[in-house]
Amino acid sequence: DTVVVKGRTKGSSIYEVIGKQGEISNKKRDLITTYENALGKYRKGYFSEAYEKFSELLNSFPDDIPSKVLKKRCSFYKSNPPENWIGIHEMNKK
Repeated sequence: DTVVVKGRTKGSSIYEVIGKQGEISNKKRDLITTYENALGKYRKGYFSEAYEKFSELLNSFPDDIPSKVLKKRCSFYKSNPPENWIGIHEMNKK
């Protein structure tokens, strides 16, 4: 994910440590692949499609916090599309 925090103008990338290379299970690889697909839809502004992808992902991985956050964000953006979307979420609170 990429966000702009309150008081800043430049986006910051957020990463999640998944595990050591070569030690990641096939199930976790599936999560990564599906997440990257959903994130791509989100970044392009396809919030309905991204919402569906994150929902599918959470059916298989209900505890995946990044997917929960982005699904909620997509739900909001579907009803309130941001102007001049460039794929970066602007955080209004610290």
